[in-house]
Amino acid sequence: NGGLAPRQIDIFLKSRHLPARTPHDWQDVLVIGELTTSPVGKCTEKFLQLSVYMREVFAAQPLRRFVHGLLMFGTQLQLWVYDRSGPYSSDFIEIRENPEKLLYVIAAYMMMSNDELGIGSSIYQDKKKTIISVIDADTLKEKKLYFQPQPFIKQNAIVTRGTTIFLSLDGTFVVKISWRAVGRKSEAELLLKARSVRGLATLIGSIDTCKISELRSELTFTEGMKKDIHPPESKMTTACNSAQSRSLNSVANTDSLTIYRNRWKTVIASKPFGRAIDEDTTPLELICGLRDAIEGHKSLFIDSKILHPDISTNNIILTDPKLNDGYYGVLIDLDLAISMSDDSCSADAKLLTGTMEFIALGILKAHAFPEGDGVIHSYRHDLESFFYVLVSVCIRLGWPSKKCTFIGTLRKWYKGEVVDIYFSKHTAVSPENFKAIILDAFSPKFNCVKELASKLRIKLFQRNIDPCLDTDPFPEDLYNSILKAFDEEIVKMKRVLHPSVIPSTLHQKCKHLLTRL
Repeated sequence: NGGLAPRQIDIFLKSRHLPARTPHDWQDVLVIGELTTSPVGKCTEKFLQLSVYMREVFAAQPLRRFVHGLLMFGTQLQLWVYDRSGPYSSDFIEIRENPEKLLYVIAAYMMMSNDELGIGSSIYQDKKKTIISVIDADTLKEKKLYFQPQPFIKQNAIVTRGTTIFLSLDGTFVVKISWRAVGRKSEAELLLKARSVRGLATLIGSIDTCKISELRSELTFTEGMKKDIHPPESKMTTACNSAQSRSLNSVANTDSLTIYRNRWKTVIASKPFGRAIDEDTTPLELICGLRDAIEGHKSLFIDSKILHPDISTNNIILTDPKLNDGYYGVLIDLDLAISMSDDSCSADAKLLTGTMEFIALGILKAHAFPEGDGVIHSYRHDLESFFYVLVSVCIRLGWPSKKCTFIGTLRKWYKGEVVDIYFSKHTAVSPENFKAIILDAFSPKFNCVKELASKLRIKLFQRNIDPCLDTDPFPEDLYNSILKAFDEEIVKMKRVLHPSVIPSTLHQKCKHLLTRL
């Protein structure tokens, strides 16, 4: 039970204190194995099967640091460990002459402590709550946080940041646990640097708990092992995989002695808690939320000299303005953010990072047709990503049957090779195709947003559709122009919804900005 799909596995271990119920639950699995009479030559097939099982374990137990497993080919035994940087194994162990070796291995697994099983002792969980200690951002003292036992966001893949997000017991803040790449500045540091920025998540506390290199500190990896763990990038089949591989390899390659991607397990608590953009989001909520997230992005970039570079629907939350200083939307997740004052910012800004569907044309073109020193990610590229968020939501959501008729349009923006994604998106936003490909694909619910989308397209590509000639040297001009378009649309929508309300009571922030402009 509790898996992504029904599975029947050969062997697994769970705690002796748990009831011997059937069917069993993935959240109880401690060690898992695959047995076969097939020859060792079939190891790839069985390795993939074991990896499927490991994916189920990490999905059900997202806080696991690592999971032990084993493969048995007749009398050939191989021991495996999976963590957020990938799998690694022992050599094959022949047990034909010494079958007691298998007993030793099983006994060793059964006698392991929680730490040795990858469960860890820094996080306490039961059926009612989860408890973890962080360093308070204000007092710099240890502080216990209490949050709900089950996450409301988690990743199913194994080799990722493994981002898992929990809601506090009182519903006022969230706790994010993830594995960031070593070499990148901590999100906690960036949130502290940007504490004066409104429209951005506020740091409550954080802590780095362990590092992959520490978990693997007494292991020796061979060249053969290195090849197995890191397939050449030319074998990556999707643009999304290639993007992730490039960005992470750029960090890992700073240490030539490390043959795996080293990661820190990081805990970050922040507020406010908001809701995701989903089927229940109204056009007015969407516009207000995006508008305030853009204002937060402006302050983050201009005042704190921090660039977000991962604008997506997942990194914008809608908030209650009464509980969030009047803001309807907040920008979250600075995991990939770039501090423009750092010496390494230029190199970081050239990486293909972010969520593929929302990456700007200029960045896509630079990686589809590499030449020269490449293109540095700019504030303008992030503003273009906000535009794609708006377009994506208006196409994907709001259909009467809750089934998008034009999902194929969006799928072309994240499936396939980077060059294909670039041409598909370039064609869609061109003046001659924008109405037919984009606006006509808007759901009935978001038809009222078409005019705003058209205005934003013109503002972003007013000088040239060539994505390498589109970055205005004066950021405030473009920010204010885009914010003005949002404010005008908000005023218009509110007049339609509340025709009797006098203008002086409408969205005071809109009036203030319109007056200044």
